[in-house]
This record gives sequence, structure tokens and C-alpha cells, in this order.
Amino acid sequence: MNKISLGYILSKYRNKFGIDIDKLSHKISTEVDYIIALEKGNYQIFTSFNQALPIIRKLSYTFGLKYQSLVELYNKEYELYIKNNNYLNKTKPLINYNLFKISGGIIFGGMILGYLLLQIYQMTYNPTIKLDNDTIYQFYDKSEYKLTGSLSRASNLTLNGQKVKIKEDGNFEVLLNLREGENRIELAVQKDNQLLKTLQKTIYKQ
Repeated sequence: MNKISLGYILSKYRNKFGIDIDKLSHKISTEVDYIIALEKGNYQIFTSFNQALPIIRKLSYTFGLKYQSLVELYNKEYELYIKNNNYLNKTKPLINYNLFKISGGIIFGGMILGYLLLQIYQMTYNPTIKLDNDTIYQFYDKSEYKLTGSLSRASNLTLNGQKVKIKEDGNFEVLLNLREGENRIELAVQKDNQLLKTLQKTIYKQ
């Protein structure tokens, strides 16, 4: 049974989409060695934890995966990598771990509280755009594509700068003529020239 790791997931979805390493490297403008390192869990290539985050974000967008879930896996594996390479032992005399744990717990608790308050605010006041097919990167083999979805707590929606007609029940549908290759779509909600919400999707016409 395969271990569910970041590398396993990235490799599985790359094979699922039929994209080889070189093509993927060109697609997300990232060196091949970095993609291989993430798939194999060889994190010594990265000079810091944060260096891999933009690459993981691009991969999540390409494969239609949740960025935060991938980052959580990466965080666990990177911590294990650090421990195995004795980085913590080198810095241990300089750190008061009890104080670090207490302050870390307070900060983490504050982050959780802030996140929950933000979610409540967004659910109550912020507009929501939802697509019936919410795959971020979708492959499609026809020239015409019907984009359907719904908008709540707002009435002014644009698609790539063009106004979208919203029905009384909040639903909308737009017939798109696709060109070969990538077709990037951005839905945006604005009020009084202020951008409130955006949603991006890419349809790849084969």
C-alpha cells in the first residue's frame, strides 16, 4: 500500500493528467529538479520552507487540488526532514522550548480564532461565486462550453471583464467559444469600483 505523501499525490495526479515532468515544468515555469524533489520528498534542494510554497500553489492550481491540504502534508514532511538532518539539535541551545511551545500555542489559538471570525464574516456578508463544475483546471474536447453556476449576496458579476446576466434565483450561464489550448476565465464581483470577490478557472481544449 502506497504511503499518502505529498510526492505520491503529485505524482499520481500528474500521471492521471498524462503530463510528463518536462511538459509540467514548462507549463508552470518551474525547474524540473524542483518538481522531482517534491515528488520524491527530497527537500534538501530547497534553501527554506517557504521556497517550495509558490511551486505547490502552481501544482494545486494545475491539478485542481486544495492548496492548503498540500501545504499541510508538506509541512509535516519538511519537519520530519529537518529532524532527520539534525537541524533542531544544532539550534537547541539557543531555544527555550517551553516558552516556544506556550507562545506558539497562543499564536496558533489566535490564528484559529481569527480564521473562524473571518469565515463567519464571509459567510454572512461576502458574496459567493459557485460553479457547477468547480474543477480549477479542466480538460475539454469541444469548441463550445456552457459555464454555469450561482452568485449569492451580490448582483454584479463579470467574466473576463464582460457583464454576466444573473437570474432571479442567483443562477447564471454563459456559452463560451473555446480556442485550442488554455482558456483562462476570471469571474469578478465588484461594487462601487471595489473588487469584492474573484474566482479563476482554466479550461484546456484538447
